[in-house]
Amino acid sequence: MSVPERVLRRREVEEVTGISCSQIYKLMSERAFPLPIRLSANAVGWRYTAIREWIETRPTVRNAAELTNNQPQQSNW
Repeated sequence: MSVPERVLRRREVEEVTGISCSQIYKLMSERAFPLPIRLSANAVGWRYTAIREWIETRPTVRNAAELTNNQPQQSNW
């Protein structure tokens, strides 16, 4: 007997990915994030395996200089 797949609700997806709700929906509209599955008339969730695979495809930061070079310049105001 197989174990049923875990389904994550939106808050769990935010915690696991580290991105905000608005960013999740923006990425979904760009087809750059897994789409949710309908759980009921008023609830959706994301398959844990789909979220895990999405995380694994994200590029990694190799060093601190690479991270700071991708950040927008801050104003001196």
